[in-house]
Amino acid sequence: MPDIKDILAKARPRELTVRVCLAGDLAAEVDRLEAQLAAVSEWRADSIADEHRGWRSPSRSRPPASA
Repeated sequence: MPDIKDILAKARPRELTVRVCLAGDLAAEVDRLEAQLAAVSEWRADSIADEHRGWRSPSRSRPPASA
């Protein structure tokens, strides 16, 4: 079994890679979309008929077909 001193000698600080976005307008759009996604993902249906208020099914968004 290795000695604790040997283990600690091999230890290195954690590294992190960070993406930098220089387009502030795009960064703001990402923030807005992430907040919107978080709000939608927290919603849970109480019944099979429930729909999220921010989502509209394609069948309801089309005008009715004329006869």
